[in-house]
Amino acid sequence: MKRVRIEEFFIDFDKLRKGKVTKPQFMSILSMMNFNLTTEEFTSLAQKYATDDSYFNYKDFCSNINSAFTTYGIQKHPLTQVAPVTVDQTIPARRKYLDITEEQQEEITGVLKEHQRAVQIKRIHLKQMFQDFDITNNQHVTKYQFLRTLAQCGLSTSDSTMNLLLKTYCDKGNADEVNYFDFCNDVDSPE
Repeated sequence: MKRVRIEEFFIDFDKLRKGKVTKPQFMSILSMMNFNLTTEEFTSLAQKYATDDSYFNYKDFCSNINSAFTTYGIQKHPLTQVAPVTVDQTIPARRKYLDITEEQQEEITGVLKEHQRAVQIKRIHLKQMFQDFDITNNQHVTKYQFLRTLAQCGLSTSDSTMNLLLKTYCDKGNADEVNYFDFCNDVDSPE
């Protein structure tokens, strides 16, 4: 999603441009790129891309990652068409949901059905109310703006249920930004 040029991180550590770095350098490079891997994941990557002299072959690693975005050697075949990156391919990288148990998911389903019924009966246009707060048009509002809008619509419930609702629609990995767009699609008629 961020189109990070991972080769540039490795080049800083590879002064002779041989295409390989040490394993500790590889680990620090991954942490600089915010790839938080477990020890097992790091070990398996280090084994897969290990060279004969026990270095890490970052050229093959980078080409494997970049193969998702482009086709190498395309300059030799100028009529080759590269498939565009679609929204479905980038959604997992853009969304990071907080953990929810099955019991909590069932409770959320019941709350959403109640809200859906209330929206249909009262004929509320939820999305327009949230868009007043969404100045940058990124489909997210703060949790206080989210709660305030629900209270204005008469859709507020208990604090525990509201916290669960916030946990469900906070898809950036934090508890401050709520994806009102997905909430409106679940409660109101989807676009």
